[in-house]
Amino acid sequence: MQVRLWKFVPLSPNAFTGHMAAVVYFCGCNWRCPYCNVPGALDPAKCKETLTSDVFTELVHAREFIDAVVFTGGEPTLQSKALITLCELAKGEGLSTKVHTNGSRPWVIKELLVRDLVDSVAVDLKAPFEEYSKITGVEKPGVDKVQETLKLMKEFNTDYEVIIPVIKGFNSKKVPEMVEQLSGGRLVLQEFEAENMLNPGFKGGSPTRSELVEIARKCNRPVRIRTRLYGEEIIKA
Repeated sequence: MQVRLWKFVPLSPNAFTGHMAAVVYFCGCNWRCPYCNVPGALDPAKCKETLTSDVFTELVHAREFIDAVVFTGGEPTLQSKALITLCELAKGEGLSTKVHTNGSRPWVIKELLVRDLVDSVAVDLKAPFEEYSKITGVEKPGVDKVQETLKLMKEFNTDYEVIIPVIKGFNSKKVPEMVEQLSGGRLVLQEFEAENMLNPGFKGGSPTRSELVEIARKCNRPVRIRTRLYGEEIIKA
């Protein structure tokens, strides 16, 4: 089966908490968030067609060093058949699997959950739900679908995290409001990396660790912050 990929990272200690994982970046996304920092995954010229069997071979080669694989993008659920096939192959090899999604295609996530093909799901939260159209560049981004994806996590008692990229001067003051719209799952405030953005003119910067801690303490629940320098830390309200 064919799959369009941007890149394959054979070893990452940070992509799946508690695991050493390979990371598979799918090409293509149905949204156009201006601060997207993986624009290569949206550029057809930088994507390549390969076989799912070849990707599996790369996973097998890395098997001595990894115990998991993360499928991300772009948006991996857009290539649902290839994603499901790769999850099947990875699980057959004894690897734990994680899918990182924008949450817009809950039916794909549901199939993975029904078939017990995914161990953990990460869902990006882009903005307060009522502002999704402005952020994603799509008139009808399907906020109800994102909410449905989050409900599936509870329905199937799945390990999951909600990741909010915290962008200084853009959404940092709205994070507590975004958190109020959520319940359940691990909440991760992630340091925004202000390099290689889809829109180079986007106005927003990387928060410091202390700024992330301050924001986390305004949330009415335990929150994890994730930074390049310090990794992942749990901050209590």
